[in-house]
Amino acid sequence: MDKPKLTLDRPLSGRVSERRSVRCDVTLSSSTNFYVGTTLNISDGGIFVASQEPLTIGSLVTLRFTLPGDGSVIEATGEVRWARPASESEGAGGYGVRFMNLPMEDAARIRAFVEARKPILQPDE
Repeated sequence: MDKPKLTLDRPLSGRVSERRSVRCDVTLSSSTNFYVGTTLNISDGGIFVASQEPLTIGSLVTLRFTLPGDGSVIEATGEVRWARPASESEGAGGYGVRFMNLPMEDAARIRAFVEARKPILQPDE
């Protein structure tokens, strides 16, 4: 029997979830290619993958990664939502991938990880 899945429908513009910094290796595979990259940040809605390999916006990929301090591999389907080239002002090039059909237990692990980490940007005091 398949594990229950969580489908995250997000608007095309505007960030819905807070991001947290994280660096871990991630593999992505599509129907025709296999890619390797490094995460720079994650939220419960998706992940940024730093990579020099170009991916087409709208591409569906299978992601595999392990969060720091957690030995279990997370595997999820995702959609490439945006891409950017490397630049001095923006930093590493790569792409944002929105999670789709994320197993509920993996969604809970990501949410717990995000909630336990400090935000990337601290609010003004």
